[in-house]
Amino acid sequence: MIETAVFSWKHKSSYISLWQVFLWCGSINWAKKYFKKVILISDNKGIDLLFNKLELPFDETIELPFLPDELSHVYDLPKLSANIIMAERNIPCVHIDYDAWLRKKLPDNLLNADFFCEYLYDTRDFVKSIHDQFTVKRFNDKIPEKSCATGIYGGNDLQSILQYSRESLKVGIHQSNREFLKETNGYKTSVIIGEVAPSKTFAGRMEFILPRGPNRPEDHANAGHIHLGRLKKDHGIMAKMAIRLQLDFPNEYIKIAKLFNEIEYFTSI
Repeated sequence: MIETAVFSWKHKSSYISLWQVFLWCGSINWAKKYFKKVILISDNKGIDLLFNKLELPFDETIELPFLPDELSHVYDLPKLSANIIMAERNIPCVHIDYDAWLRKKLPDNLLNADFFCEYLYDTRDFVKSIHDQFTVKRFNDKIPEKSCATGIYGGNDLQSILQYSRESLKVGIHQSNREFLKETNGYKTSVIIGEVAPSKTFAGRMEFILPRGPNRPEDHANAGHIHLGRLKKDHGIMAKMAIRLQLDFPNEYIKIAKLFNEIEYFTSI
């Protein structure tokens, strides 16, 4: 059974916004309620910022293995590295994106699953055209028709998680793919290596936080599930999340705002 939550991040800029920090704060504090251990896997700069300076309440920090700076926009590379680290340590875990809040305990069918994710969705139209331009391909046969939403995901079949993560990471940082991926949309690459890939590995043996998909508000409410994704670009939504943090964790809200004000990672939002 999964008892550990993991967050991963490669620090890729000289600043972070207060609104981003609020999302981190809420996500981690909710995870602390439901998991025995919460771990950050990040590079030294990320650990220094999130753990040392902002004092986010991780139980353990682990240094992220080297990833090329020019691929920092490929957000799933740290997630794949985190999968590998935890599987090699034989620790089943749930990986949570910083913009995803899990406000209720996951049910046992997910915590005991070989693999679970938020939901399945139809593989995006861009996947084949992007994948065709990889020199070293991720899939040698037909690309799966379904992909996994992985804002929150995890599982207990560590060998299968290790296998797909190693294969995806190899493709994602392969020198032969490097020049193309440097100029390609990082989200689209992440979909291929981080969301399409596990749907193939775990086809027919996955569980879901939102079995009926993402379009029913009552399902999100029942699961305690919030995942902003592209809504992070909406200033109104981000302001509402700041208010939600203030209501959910008032002491942590005050503390994180004060600590943020004391460091030089400052932007206008």
